[in-house]
Amino acid sequence: MIFSLSVQIVVNVSNINKLKVISIFEVFEIKMSKIHYYNSRLKTYYETIYVVAAKNLKLRYRNSLLGFLWTLINPLFMLSIFVFVFSKVINTVENYPLYVLSGLIFWNFFTSSTNQILSKIIESGGILKSVKIPPVIFPLSSLASNFINFLLTLIPFILLMVYFGFRPSVITLLAIPLLILFVTFTFSLSLILSCFNVYFRDIEMFWTTITPALFYATPVVYLVPAEMQGFMNFNPFAHFMELIRDIFYWSQFPAMNEYMWNDIGYRFMTTSAITIILAMLSLLVYNKLRRGFISNF
Repeated sequence: MIFSLSVQIVVNVSNINKLKVISIFEVFEIKMSKIHYYNSRLKTYYETIYVVAAKNLKLRYRNSLLGFLWTLINPLFMLSIFVFVFSKVINTVENYPLYVLSGLIFWNFFTSSTNQILSKIIESGGILKSVKIPPVIFPLSSLASNFINFLLTLIPFILLMVYFGFRPSVITLLAIPLLILFVTFTFSLSLILSCFNVYFRDIEMFWTTITPALFYATPVVYLVPAEMQGFMNFNPFAHFMELIRDIFYWSQFPAMNEYMWNDIGYRFMTTSAITIILAMLSLLVYNKLRRGFISNF
């Protein structure tokens, strides 16, 4: 009897061990299946962003005689105005064409991206009603198409900047983290505006109204006077514009190099803090307001 009892205990213990092993494998399989599920969804989202971004680029230049050249004509037209008109007034800036061009390239990307992303969620209302898909995909696809367009326009404009006296240096490599920060900042602000625009359609009218004022409130085409420096500290666009100028303009003057790294370090810290705060705020706003998108289309 004692022998049979001990055998039964051993069998029970072995069964428990088998259950433990099985349960561990089951948990592992469940976790792997979840990972595979989320990976497949992410892949689907990436493919959707790519398809929509490619469609946006095709629609932008469809039935246009000049097509992609329009993205070059607009900033070149503005550059010619500022060079031939404002250079007579603003004569304190050395190599004024390079100064203006370095600012206009990034400003045009910012305004075109925000103006297009702002209305993307509303324009995609019909799709969002019929297909279960994250609404943020459509602003992201618009950003992707604008960024591709920006990179393509950057090539001829860099050649033009070289013509005006720009010479690449070690500091020019900092343009890569600058681009990451600026694109993230642009998308975060655009996403906030796009979310609120679903609930309040006046947001789009308001933004298109104040954009020209922001242009002149930001040192895109002029040096910041000393008496306005305090005001510019509260303008996030001004911090980005000064960082852009440090990399593409002030780095061309050897006399400025000894001060350059301290200024760039400070401005990178400032713009990084602004971008992180705005990105977190955009996620908070999006997650809070996305539940009511469908009912407000």
